[in-house]
Amino acid sequence: MSRMRQMNEKGWDRAICFITIVIVVFLVVAGILMDAFGINPARITDVNDYVTSYVVRTDGTSEKGNKTSYPTTQKGDKAVLLVSDIPALEDGEAAALCFHEWNMSVVAYYHDKQIYSNLEKTTQTKNIIGHRYIVVPVPADYEGDNIRIELTNTQSSGESYVDMWMCSMSGAYKSMLSGHEISFSGLIAIIFVSVLVVLMMFLMGIISRKINPLIFLMLFLVLISCWNFGSCGFLYIMTDSILLSSLVEYAAIFLAPIPLSIYMYIKLRCKFPKIVLAICTIWFSALSVTTFVSWYMEMQVNYGMLLMSLHLSIMFMLMFYIISLIVEMLKHKHHDMQLADWGFMICMIIAFLEFFRRDYVNYITADVLILRESLSVYAIAVLAVSNIASIASMYAKEFTEQMQKAQLEKMAYSDQLTGIPNRSGCYKKMDEMINEGRVDYTMIFMDLNYLKKANDQYGHETGDALLKNVATVISKVFSNVGFYGRWGGDEFIACVPGDPEVANEIVARLNQAIRQANEENELPVELSVAVGCIYSSSDEPLMPADAVSLADHQMYLRKKQMKNETIA
Repeated sequence: MSRMRQMNEKGWDRAICFITIVIVVFLVVAGILMDAFGINPARITDVNDYVTSYVVRTDGTSEKGNKTSYPTTQKGDKAVLLVSDIPALEDGEAAALCFHEWNMSVVAYYHDKQIYSNLEKTTQTKNIIGHRYIVVPVPADYEGDNIRIELTNTQSSGESYVDMWMCSMSGAYKSMLSGHEISFSGLIAIIFVSVLVVLMMFLMGIISRKINPLIFLMLFLVLISCWNFGSCGFLYIMTDSILLSSLVEYAAIFLAPIPLSIYMYIKLRCKFPKIVLAICTIWFSALSVTTFVSWYMEMQVNYGMLLMSLHLSIMFMLMFYIISLIVEMLKHKHHDMQLADWGFMICMIIAFLEFFRRDYVNYITADVLILRESLSVYAIAVLAVSNIASIASMYAKEFTEQMQKAQLEKMAYSDQLTGIPNRSGCYKKMDEMINEGRVDYTMIFMDLNYLKKANDQYGHETGDALLKNVATVISKVFSNVGFYGRWGGDEFIACVPGDPEVANEIVARLNQAIRQANEENELPVELSVAVGCIYSSSDEPLMPADAVSLADHQMYLRKKQMKNETIA
């Protein structure tokens, strides 16, 4: 756990780089795959002008529509689309009529013979409704007569138009993605990266024992992206499963407001908004439980009304939060809004318009063309970018603070001339040895010979160069074993854990490195050190400070011996 906490302190830059690389690589790969998976738009034929429509009500009355737009249906109403005189494909391939439906059962006939039905698939979903794409095969013997497509509303609300096109049967599902490649790959990337960030933030929260509120906003982003992925029909295209696409789509939209309201509750300061948001959290939780329990128990519930209630509740919560945040900004002049807050506010405004658009289209009319265009992808993209930017900014700030702290520590514990640890740094390492209970080690004390000669005869620049050279040699020899540092002046120490034999090998390696340095250096004074070693073991343990003093004494005896050998 301590190692993971250390990663939390020093690895923010790697985390940010990793997330950025994942986003870029995933988007590039998704774009390449979508380009390979796509279909040539020139092979898609708009057949809306070949369609007439009308609605048959449950009371037996009927209302005429306008091409593929028809009066809004209620539960049990049947919209009838008559498709006639559609042109044949140029290459003679088998053709298909494609369109999307929401909350409808679809049956198609040609010459009173059934050629398509989704009734079996629809019943698999029990009571869950959803957005799906329909592929009606054009009969091989088609001669221009009417293809009759009946769409029966299974809930209290439904679409009041279809957007129909024709393409080859083999490219039907591909055609459904034509023009939506950016939304498709973008939503996949957002879901993937959001899940990654949620997991990372959750792990960091466990390590630091503090959950960042942004995790709730990111969780909301995951759920709302899954909902949008399902509501656009993408999940159904990928799985061809009404049950899976419906469950994911509606589980996501019913659960999404819960982490959103929790995030709002944490973010806002005033007491009254917190009370309202607590009530909202309870309400959304109750609405979700009611929906899922009634679906599982196959109860007869008006899911269209439940969904509309959810939409209206979310719209109320979004508007309430936007107003509350603006009030807090005006009330608290020093209120510091993060990037996530700005992106969240923009997303909430777009989301409000999106829910209004959907409710207006589904429950009132479909004659306003601009209201048919989805705004959800833009809202999700804004929220994703602002969240990632906010998290990156937060981690970058944390990383900068850690870097500044590390820089100060480096200045405090490093020798300015040689760059290796100073005496304070050595004391810090010795304190760590005591805390860890380490007793098996060798303390090595080293004294640089001829430093006074270098300073007196050749100047202090030569003496400094001599100190730097011996520090370089010591750092190379001891860098991967124990610790080392400049004790002061011309004195250096090193500590090697383990048996004395290990230390003897490293001292021999030190002498070899000094001889090699003398062959390569061009200084007028040769590099030479006197070395003293003292061993500490579990049988005869020594405190690190005492070991340094004893090693210093051993070094003094060795230095005296070296002088006698030179004189002799």
